[in-house]
Amino acid sequence: ANNRVCEVTPAGVQTVVPFTGMTNPVGVAVDIFSNIYVVCPAQNAVFEMPAGGSQTTVAFTGLHYPTAIAVDTAGDVFLSDTLNNRVLELPFGGSQTTVAGLNVALPAGLCVDTNGDIFVVNSATNSVVELPAGGSQIALTAMTNYSFPIGLAVDNYTNLYLASYGSGNVRVLPLGAASPVLVTNPFVSLSEPEGVAVDASGDVFAADTAHNRIEELPHTGTPGALTYGAVTYFGTWVSNNYVMGAPSGNVTNTAVPLTITANPVTKTYGTAITLDPTAFTVSSGPLVTGQS
Repeated sequence: ANNRVCEVTPAGVQTVVPFTGMTNPVGVAVDIFSNIYVVCPAQNAVFEMPAGGSQTTVAFTGLHYPTAIAVDTAGDVFLSDTLNNRVLELPFGGSQTTVAGLNVALPAGLCVDTNGDIFVVNSATNSVVELPAGGSQIALTAMTNYSFPIGLAVDNYTNLYLASYGSGNVRVLPLGAASPVLVTNPFVSLSEPEGVAVDASGDVFAADTAHNRIEELPHTGTPGALTYGAVTYFGTWVSNNYVMGAPSGNVTNTAVPLTITANPVTKTYGTAITLDPTAFTVSSGPLVTGQS
């Protein structure tokens, strides 16, 4: 891996974000202030590049192989501390706490919806759990029995998207339905997906790891409905240089460019979108259990 974070502007111009000293960066998030957060599991650290500022180390402590990261609309940062079997929260302007009420083993992908509900991939059981704001943990039974689920995203209509690396698909659980139904999105030739993201229009993006590209499934029809057009692709197929990582979280159409972690020498990307509040992440390198 190149141990760097790259940024693609809406005009398609790619630059390297000036992070330094990173080893195998994995998770990336962007908050509503355009601050960029990067997770480096091998260093048990999270780095931040403030908008217009200089790199700092985020004040998480006692980490043991952190993987996924998300930021909510209040600027609170959430982190899957994978080998410590916990999810941490760093409130905006506050101190680190362990999210109470979550019982998880090897947490990986996570996201937070606009209501403050937290969703986490429970890697040890290949399942997803939800912690409603102010409530108790719920096992999402419709999101079980997958092989190596990693990426997780939730849209503005509370539809929950899961990228399953081992099952080779992206599925969506419409949480607002009276009887939740698991629907397989019509991605074409998707192989070993590492992550998923959804923008404000309902367009779905997946990291097609084995094909070294990003697939986009454009939304059609009524907002919130699970109807899609033909899939399109960003990137090229390059052997032995895999797209890893997890696009995750909510996405909005603001002016800030998309932030990604990837090898820019061998990939090309389409017009960028902006993550708000969590990140669309794509990274390259060897597969690591619990990566997101």
